[in-house]
Amino acid sequence: MDLIDQLKRQRLLRPASQLSAAPERVATGLSALDRLCGGGLPLGRISELIVGASGGASILHAVLAAVASRGTPAALVDPADGFHPASAQAAGVDLARLLWVRPPDVSAALRAAELILGAGGFGGLALNLLPPAAADPRARPVRAGAAGWLRLDRLARREDALVLVLSRAGLVGTFASLVVRVTGCRARWHPDSGAERWLQDLALSFSLRKRRSA
Repeated sequence: MDLIDQLKRQRLLRPASQLSAAPERVATGLSALDRLCGGGLPLGRISELIVGASGGASILHAVLAAVASRGTPAALVDPADGFHPASAQAAGVDLARLLWVRPPDVSAALRAAELILGAGGFGGLALNLLPPAAADPRARPVRAGAAGWLRLDRLARREDALVLVLSRAGLVGTFASLVVRVTGCRARWHPDSGAERWLQDLALSFSLRKRRSA
């Protein structure tokens, strides 16, 4: 077999025509995030959102709903078991088109993400690596090896799928094409809620840490 053909088969070599094409983006419905990312999160790439103590659920719900709105099923890999189905459904997530996997740790979560993308048919996958609410805030985040992120990046490109990683710190490293930090999360209360103060929504603000072009 010719060396160039072999490299193409292993997806280690691509023609310049492919490199020049910008990836398609999926609008999340979070206007501030979509503007910052150039129209939404890219398909075929890994995006990482660095989230503080709050705001992660709102982002997760928006992304899962956006993937389902395209007519494709989505997957959530959630080792912290932080997903709340009723809240997600109220936020517009189609639970009938969602695969929810709860592996025991980060390493198993990354492996599960590889298996899901490798199976094909999923338009998007969210990897929730935020620590559980009861976790020690001083604990260092558990990091996965570079080889796992490399494999996930290749699968995202092969399947042209949206891949989102939620974390407290940058865990994906050089394999993330887009890195955004949540810089603010402010509760907005319903104007007619009175003394009981009904939550209307959350106002999120973001800063761009990294955006790699095609």
